[in-house]
Amino acid sequence: MNNLIIIVYFLAIMLNFSVVSAKEDEQDCTLRISVPASLNNLGREYQRLKHQQTEEWGSCDTYGSGLHEVLDIIVKQVAIGTDVSTVVDALGKPDNIVTPEDVSKVPFPVAFDELLYMYHWRGTHDFIYFEIKNNKVVKSEWFIWYE
Repeated sequence: MNNLIIIVYFLAIMLNFSVVSAKEDEQDCTLRISVPASLNNLGREYQRLKHQQTEEWGSCDTYGSGLHEVLDIIVKQVAIGTDVSTVVDALGKPDNIVTPEDVSKVPFPVAFDELLYMYHWRGTHDFIYFEIKNNKVVKSEWFIWYE
């Protein structure tokens, strides 16, 4: 009987450890891919890290977090002339799509002809954006509030 109690106790400890490890893993904001990587792999990593965010920025909001790193790699890797569908297929739907008529939604002075696709790091506070013209990327940049 004592052996059964010990086994049950050991299993309970192991199951609890697995649940704790899984919860900690869910909050892991470290970059889990090797670079260089394809835009599709970077996009999957972006989506994983983006979902780590809590309501008020979250654990991936710090400079140098995995989310910051993957966005920095993406903004440098998306070349001028890349088809917009390639970007959306890899990264998913943008957090904001802005037309020249909606330019007031952009927190910085900008002039553009067709569209801005915005992917957030820390909400509309810090993000990468792609200027799109004729369904091609014509600009790939960061917007960061320096405080």
